[in-house]
Amino acid sequence: MAVLGKMRGKVRFDRRGLDANGDPLGAWAPFATVAARVRHMRGGEQVLQQRIAGVQPVIVTVRSSTATRQVTTGDRAVNARTGTPLDIKSVAPDETGTFIEILCEAGG
Repeated sequence: MAVLGKMRGKVRFDRRGLDANGDPLGAWAPFATVAARVRHMRGGEQVLQQRIAGVQPVIVTVRSSTATRQVTTGDRAVNARTGTPLDIKSVAPDETGTFIEILCEAGG
């Protein structure tokens, strides 16, 4: 696959722990670190509470595995090389089921 040669980055996936009430509002805890292709797309701006906030869409491609198939929009991705947290917006396997494409936002 041509994608494998482009997976030069690393991404860590974090999941929130449970708070005292059993709600997923605790501290972030890592559950997987994998090789990934991280592609920054053209950024934009959002107006949130009458303020302009810059957002950077990022597409993270990872190989499908037991750990990466558990990733949901409630988790977060962190670029392991830069430490930049990425807010996961959607998770979708490719048409072959070999890779998973994760749409994220940085700076949001």
